[in-house]
Amino acid sequence: MSNNNYTGIDVHEGLDGLRHRRSMYIGSTGILNEGQAPHALIQLSQEILSNSLDEALEGYGSEIDIKIDEDQSMTITDYGRGMPKGPNDSFEDVIKAATKPHASGKFDSNGYQTSGIAGMNGIGVKITNAVSKYLSIEATTHQTTINKKGEKVHNGNIETYYIKFNKEDILEQEIKKVYDKKHITWLDNHSFKYKDSDEIIYTGTTIQFLPDDGNVSSDKDQKVFESIVWTNKDLFTRFESSAFLNAGLKIHFVDKRTIKDNQYLEKIWYYENGLKDYVKVLAQGQTLLSGLKEPISFKQNIEYENYNFSLNASLLFTDDISTQIISFANGVPTKDGGPHYDGFIQGITKSFNDYLSNNQQIAKKLKTKNNLVQSDIIEGIISSFELKIPAELAEFDGQTKEKLSTAQAKKVTYDIVYEQLTNWLYDHEKQATTILTKMVESKAAREAAIKSRQESKKARQSKNGGKLNLSSKLKPASGRKPEENEMYITEGDSASNIKRDTRTQAIFPIRGKIKNAYKINLSEALKNNEISTITAAIGAGIGPAFELDDMQYHKICIACFTGDTKVKSLDGHSYSFKELVDNNVRGLWVYALDQNGNMVPALAKNIRKTGESKKLVKITLDNGKIIKSTPNHDFMTLNGQYKRADELQKNESLMPLHTHINEKGYEEYFDKNTAKWIKTYRRVNELLNDKKRQDAYERLKKENHLPHQNSIQTHHIDENKLNNKPENLTWLTAYEHFSLHGKSGNHFRSYNKSPEKIAKIKQYHKDGKYDHIHFGNNGYNGSEKHINDVKQAHKDGKYKNATFSANGYNYSDKHNKVITKNNKSFKHRQSVARSKILLSIKYLQINDLPFDEYHYNFYRHIKAIDYNNILKWFNSYDQAYELAKEKEYREFKHAKDYILEYDNNQKQKTQIAKVIKKVLDNGEEFNKENYNATKGTRTINYDNILKWFDSYDDALEYAKHINHKIVDIEYIDLEENENVYCMTVPNYHNFLLDSDVFVKNCDQDFDGNHIKILLVSLFYKYFRPMIDAGRLYVVESPLYRAVKYVNGKPQVKMYYSEHEIDKDRKNLEGYDIQRYKGLGEMNKDEAYDAITNRETRRLIRVNIEDAEEAAQAMKILMGDNSQLRKDWIEEYIDFDELYELTL
Repeated sequence: MSNNNYTGIDVHEGLDGLRHRRSMYIGSTGILNEGQAPHALIQLSQEILSNSLDEALEGYGSEIDIKIDEDQSMTITDYGRGMPKGPNDSFEDVIKAATKPHASGKFDSNGYQTSGIAGMNGIGVKITNAVSKYLSIEATTHQTTINKKGEKVHNGNIETYYIKFNKEDILEQEIKKVYDKKHITWLDNHSFKYKDSDEIIYTGTTIQFLPDDGNVSSDKDQKVFESIVWTNKDLFTRFESSAFLNAGLKIHFVDKRTIKDNQYLEKIWYYENGLKDYVKVLAQGQTLLSGLKEPISFKQNIEYENYNFSLNASLLFTDDISTQIISFANGVPTKDGGPHYDGFIQGITKSFNDYLSNNQQIAKKLKTKNNLVQSDIIEGIISSFELKIPAELAEFDGQTKEKLSTAQAKKVTYDIVYEQLTNWLYDHEKQATTILTKMVESKAAREAAIKSRQESKKARQSKNGGKLNLSSKLKPASGRKPEENEMYITEGDSASNIKRDTRTQAIFPIRGKIKNAYKINLSEALKNNEISTITAAIGAGIGPAFELDDMQYHKICIACFTGDTKVKSLDGHSYSFKELVDNNVRGLWVYALDQNGNMVPALAKNIRKTGESKKLVKITLDNGKIIKSTPNHDFMTLNGQYKRADELQKNESLMPLHTHINEKGYEEYFDKNTAKWIKTYRRVNELLNDKKRQDAYERLKKENHLPHQNSIQTHHIDENKLNNKPENLTWLTAYEHFSLHGKSGNHFRSYNKSPEKIAKIKQYHKDGKYDHIHFGNNGYNGSEKHINDVKQAHKDGKYKNATFSANGYNYSDKHNKVITKNNKSFKHRQSVARSKILLSIKYLQINDLPFDEYHYNFYRHIKAIDYNNILKWFNSYDQAYELAKEKEYREFKHAKDYILEYDNNQKQKTQIAKVIKKVLDNGEEFNKENYNATKGTRTINYDNILKWFDSYDDALEYAKHINHKIVDIEYIDLEENENVYCMTVPNYHNFLLDSDVFVKNCDQDFDGNHIKILLVSLFYKYFRPMIDAGRLYVVESPLYRAVKYVNGKPQVKMYYSEHEIDKDRKNLEGYDIQRYKGLGEMNKDEAYDAITNRETRRLIRVNIEDAEEAAQAMKILMGDNSQLRKDWIEEYIDFDELYELTL
């Protein structure tokens, strides 16, 4: 017999009982999904809001204000009658409402009878108080007193009171003001003026509460809420539905945690027509059936079993397969349905079938005899309805009110829907026929899908594959256990050879863009090669015939390779042309090459769509990166010449710019002129921020700094090491820089003040020695010997960077004479500059081209200054234009025809590098014997390499980054036109793609994320049970891949955010770090680690909310309504995260 120490049960009464059993009333208090608040936290807001909605429902107040403060406290204010305080000076009523679990906080029968919109029979304020650190109530309400019969009655006065609770404890209570009825002038039922004041005073209630993130009790190590951080996405859904369900009600929200443009985040919900407006919003981007642009709306009261019910509904019929019916009961969203939902569907089904049976002429025309099934009828319906139920009958499963359980709701809803919809059908025969035509088509598609699934099953059982032939592109898994099998859907043939587990992993590379599911019906989908192959491979049918249990792969993973053409920006990101154009980006800092082959920062302008094209050239490079372009687009080849995409050949080399992230997290590019890795920020800052540099030097001269701080340095203003836009870079003195980072908690370079160190510094001063470790990069140490050296250099006209700091300008007389001799005179330079400008304008005149910034910069003389600098040499643009008319025209080289001018030095380096590259490609070591045996007769020998490079290691490094070779070219004909985009890069007319090669001004855009949305939308529309079962995934594209070889084997780490890699950077010593912009720029080994390697990949499960958002985005962005696209972009694109140019 076991020993049982059971002595009884824990008893929790009052608010303590509510606190311990909180999940029973408000749902889960834990975080169920990343990025979401606990369900219970969101429910708290609804509980308090419900009281305010009750007031609005009864006609008291038409606005509700909601505010979240920085400490996560929420305040809700309504302008109703105000929560009763209690008679005379007592607070008994409000105390009961906030602390007594079974005492109602509603008005009594002399006030009004509410349907209890969302409150839990008066328990809402109490449960909120029980799980909060504090709850306060301030109300302006009617004062009550006790009459001779002992009844509470209004005495005509108005009072304002305040009370603050901590559970049952009252922290504060005060009657703040009493308004004598003799001096009150009522304006309406909830506002008045007092005495002679013009101020309008409103009745109403303000409740503020701070959810408790502490333990439930001192003896229970369990949090009240896992998190008290409100998530706006969840709140907005509740607030929006509350506004829809209460036509004419305004809900005003302010989030003081979020500041944008020096203002708090604000949002207003107001829908004059209530549910009618709601279904219109839900249908944005959908194709409505002809003649049915306005919703079918009805509202009806009905008495059933001596109780009063009310139904408010709106329906729209679309040319789509998906159904969206959103139900509410007493204002509560019932996403899990209930009897009212079943009655609604059955009422619709019955009304259409009866109408069709009673109209044989329509049935004969549509060639249908049998009744339509429920799925045929509701397909494409978008609807929302609310059933109002007497409070005493309202029952919800689980107390969280996500499923209604009131039995009478089914019969009530069915009767109203059947009556209202039947009447509408007989009154609108033409529209009724249109709807029924769609329903009959749905029936035919359903039957075709069933046939397809049956054929798919037969094909799997047949040795030769039956009638259904799978695409040869599909590489199936050989395993026969569906629960272990995974299918990866990728974009582009290059993905098909990714390393994989052939037993459990299948690869299907789709060609081009998959069909938009929201532009085709089910019959058309079955005819599409990509969709039919996906359907056959999954083996479970499609649309209504889809059977979850028949799936041959229980994980469907979308891993689209972004073969998209994107522009690499100096801000550390890459952007597609579509992103830039859609978001109206006026300028973008990019990488370009100058005439000497040096990388220069350039500001790209006039980013625009220029047309459409169906023909593409797909170029695959030796690093696995993919570029898609129009055939006539110019690419820069290794010799600096431009060639059209359709003229490029396999094994041809394109001009590269290799970049990487160094061990300190800064970007570097490989400079072919010096064969060195150069920090990008240093190059940009030196070229474009000279004024800031001179200012920093002036501050350096004046400040009192330590000897080792005698230099200026580059600083990233936003501390993002990869954001190298000029406006994000500045020059600071070393002292300023060290102090700044020291204050922010980063490494502070302290000065060693030991006697030995001081003596060493003094000796350096005495000797005039230069050592950057002690004196900074400009080498100025202030010693007498150093000053004398500088003076002598000025006298001799010598020039030396180390002597004169980074700018190196020698102001000696002798040096100035040399400059003057070269430039002749200012007048000469002015004449030359003006001549080239006028010649450029003359070209525009004789070719009837406009004289504006774009045309001038595009066609100007290659050595003419740009449009914005013309006024340096002329009084006005008009003056320059008139003078150009008198200019004699002669042919010249245009900026648009700009070609890199390589000198002999660079040509020799290139020839040497090609030989070394060939040696390496042959798998041989770079040494004298192998080099001389490989080189041609005209290439210099191994011993002379050091005439062109500082060392053999530099030559080897140069060879590794000499080019990007084309390994494959494919010509593509698309079914639909794709947009073509362009932009202008003044002065240089070239820019760097995300694939690290240079092109000339224009390129085609493809968006891999767009393909992901297409696929998610496809599965949402035709394979939704797969999403419900959690079997659809998206492969997250890594931001960094770090690899280190140990005993010849790679150790790989993948990082998906800057925060992740920064957190682990101390553990990355010896790792080679590669930064990516997307899956499309990875080679096959890298793609394996990102996609199919179960140890390093990261999969994100797609939930139904994700799919709904993707589907809605696709309907809008690919639909015919341009205003909807504009509105969607303005709401969902965060322009602050994109580059914005300040002009």
